[in-house]
Amino acid sequence: MNESLSLAIRHHTGFTYDGIAKSSYNEARMTPISGASQEVRNAHIAVQPVVPLSTHTDYFGTVVTASTSKSRTRNWRSRRGRTSRVAPG
Repeated sequence: MNESLSLAIRHHTGFTYDGIAKSSYNEARMTPISGASQEVRNAHIAVQPVVPLSTHTDYFGTVVTASTSKSRTRNWRSRRGRTSRVAPG
């Protein structure tokens, strides 16, 4: 990758429930993969309320980040960020 373009991408998702949610189960398929035309320098996902995150790769090779919250809450928020170096097309 001699010529490249550096990208920083941030994505925010949120839910506000009408009442109190007793639990929340979420899966995010937002983690990019490195390949011939893209080098992912870093990627992260953070959620609120803060809960442990787990990752696995699905049948199609996509990285899945999952979270389960048993906290009573009215809001759920997710922040995703990544920095990539991309070869021009």
